[in-house]
Amino acid sequence: MKTGALITAALELGAVSASADPEEIARLRRYGYCIGLAFQIADDLLDVTGDQTRLGKTPGRDADLGKLTYPSLLGIEPSRVRAQQLVQDACGAVDAFGECSRWLKELARFIVERDH
Repeated sequence: MKTGALITAALELGAVSASADPEEIARLRRYGYCIGLAFQIADDLLDVTGDQTRLGKTPGRDADLGKLTYPSLLGIEPSRVRAQQLVQDACGAVDAFGECSRWLKELARFIVERDH
């Protein structure tokens, strides 16, 4: 939730400073929520499936600490599917911005495709 809140705050502040209308702000808020949650799921997945060299930390730490994670609740593949759904939702939320949303969509896709 923290990551998503920070991303959303940055998006909303930028939107407000650019005099965005309430609908545009709501779209960016939705985008931020979706990529924040997708980021968390991707991070949880990397802790289970990631390579120590690429991650820069020891995988499996969440399980060792008894943390409740998406893969531990849903399984690995359902977690991947959920993260991809969130990326699609995020991209859909900013579709109305046309070409201006290209970088936001690339960022959303990167979040779940990263290996570190």
